[in-house]
Formats: sequence, C-alpha cells, structure tokens
Amino acid sequence: AAFATYLNVPHSTQTFKKSYEINTIDDLRSLFDGMCKRFEGFGVTNYIRVCVAAKFKSDTEIVGTHVTYVTRGGENLQEPYPVLSHLLFDGSLWRVRRSENAVDDHNLVGMVLRHDVRHQSAVKPVTGGPKEKTND
Repeated sequence: AAFATYLNVPHSTQTFKKSYEINTIDDLRSLFDGMCKRFEGFGVTNYIRVCVAAKFKSDTEIVGTHVTYVTRGGENLQEPYPVLSHLLFDGSLWRVRRSENAVDDHNLVGMVLRHDVRHQSAVKPVTGGPKEKTND
C-alpha cells in the first residue's frame, strides 16, 4: 500500500527498448512483488535514488531526473542509472505518472519489468535514454 501511494495508476514506464503500462492496482502489485522477489534473490540491501535536477512544468507537474543505485552491502550490483520521472500533483500528493529508465533488459529493474509487467506492443519502444534534458 505504501508503494502504491507514490505511483499514479495508470503508470507508464520505459526502458531503452520497451514500454510498459501499469493500468490497475493488481498490475502495480505484480511489479512490487516482482521487485521484492528479484531484489531479495540478488541480496539487494539498498535501493537509493539521488535527485539530479527537477523542474516545475506547471503547478501540478514536475519533471525530474534522479540516479538510482542498487547495492548489496555498500557495493553496486549494477551500474547506477538515470531515470527521468514525470510527477503529477493530485491535490494532496505528488505521484509518479511516467518514468523513463536508462536500462536494458539485463539490468535488475529491466528484468523485473520484463517478467512482472505486461509489455505493451502498441506503445512505441524507447530507442535511447531519457528524452528530456533537465539540467537547467
């Protein structure tokens, strides 16, 4: 329930090659359970996000970039990667509506998405990293 508090449903998330749609709370639960299972299997002890930049697009929308670190005992389990997030304010909370993860299918997050969230073939695949530069 705490995880769901911070993500807007529907939610769109992308990797370098695929786009995924989380349309229901059940879809979100599948993503969360998959993350927990895979992170536990790899011995993940920390999932750290460090904000690099954020910009208000309007009173109810923020676009920001953060770098994600996935660690075990203080060591990176993979290369840290940037994520471009689009947040919407619903009147009481800011929730992530869309995220663009600069990862491939072999990154831990890419594996979770590939196995635990439905791939939407109708959505145009992402061919590169985050689409917007936010370091201004």
